[in-house]
Formats: sequence, structure tokens, C-alpha cells
Amino acid sequence: MVCQFLGCFVGALLLSAAWAKVRDPGTFLEIVRTYPLPNWLPRTTLAWSLPWLEGVLGLVLLLPVGWLTSVGLAGALTLVGLATAAVAMRWLRGEKRFRCGCGGDLSEDQSAIEVLLRNGALIALLAVALAGASETPGVLAPLLPVYLSAIGLLAGLKLASAALRAWRAIHVWKVSG
Repeated sequence: MVCQFLGCFVGALLLSAAWAKVRDPGTFLEIVRTYPLPNWLPRTTLAWSLPWLEGVLGLVLLLPVGWLTSVGLAGALTLVGLATAAVAMRWLRGEKRFRCGCGGDLSEDQSAIEVLLRNGALIALLAVALAGASETPGVLAPLLPVYLSAIGLLAGLKLASAALRAWRAIHVWKVSG
């Protein structure tokens, strides 16, 4: 049940991130061009394909098929691991705040440390879910409560994040104004 909850949570998170990139592909391409990637990797192709890969992984994690969940969790773990490595490279170059392209508002600068901590927690959740995925029983439990709980948690976290951004914006405005 925990594996299904975590898979659903990460699936909804990936779908949300993919939607932000599909909604504004030009901005996402600009963001991809700021990352120190190998020269052989075409930025335009990456910027076009990454949101669709996130979307497919998100959908796979929402499907109640045991072996497919394991594939989705492994894919999500790889994707988040690579994204975290790219953010870490920018942070090691001395960039403290930048548009990471992680989802949500693509035009907003984010703290590199906060992104690395968030992604580290996500990697840990994915590893726990992947370890438990092999123990998922063949007969699936009723998934509606699990799905609603995971999506509710994600919605709550998104609302808390929006409230924190609004509080910061007001606080900065009061200090500068």
C-alpha cells in the first residue's frame, strides 16, 4: 500500500511538472540551454522530449499494474537523479538561485540548495517505493483512497509552496518599499 501511495504521489508530481513545461515550451528551452550539458546532447530535442517523458512516467505510476509500477519508479528515480546532478553542477559552478525548470512557475528563480534538498527527499522516497514495489501483492487493494490521499498530499504541498512564495514576495516588498 505504501508503494502504491508513493508511486501515485510521484506520478501526480511528474504530471504536474510535465504540464508546466508543455504549457510554456519556449521558457523551458531557455532554461535547458542554461545547464552545463554535453555538447553532443541537442538542447532543443531534450527540451521537447523531457516533458513527454515525465508525463509518460507519471501516467505509468498512476496505473495499478505491479510490474509497470516498478518500471515507472525506476524511470522516475533515474530522471530525478539526472536532474539533481544537473542542478548540483550549476550549484558547484557558483549559481545559488536560478530557474531550474522543475515545474510549477518556470519563470521563478529557486534556491539551488532547496532544490537539491527537495530532490534528495524525492530520491529517497523513490528508493523506498522501488524497494517495496517487488513486494506488492498480485491482488491490488482498493486504490481510490490511496490515490486520493496521494493527490491530496501533493495539492497540500503545492498550496503550502504557493503560500510561502506569496509570503516571501510580500516580505521582500515591505523591505524594499
